Amino acid sequence: MVEEFMQDDIRRAGFTNVVKTTYKWPIGAWSNDAKLKELGRFNLRHWHEGLEGWTLRFYTKYLGWSYEEVKKWNANMRHVLRDRKYHAYQIVSVVYARKPL
Repeated sequence: MVEEFMQDDIRRAGFTNVVKTTYKWPIGAWSNDAKLKELGRFNLRHWHEGLEGWTLRFYTKYLGWSYEEVKKWNANMRHVLRDRKYHAYQIVSVVYARKPL
């Protein structure tokens, strides 16, 4: 993944005090924690709106799926993500640093 190399790339670019933080974000409002529940609602919306763009080219070009097959798969994925009995997470890594003077 990109985050595995990001810290080293930022250091090589001359930045200092490089920090990497990893978060585990819920997808959907199933969490008991109010803050995570709200984050999960936003993240579910993000997944609903982005799923087709993330999958369409890859699945049709590299997996040989038809447009209709991808649409059906995406619809099923959206249904599963909305189902509160499934506790899906997204791992998010953030890397930041100080610009040298």
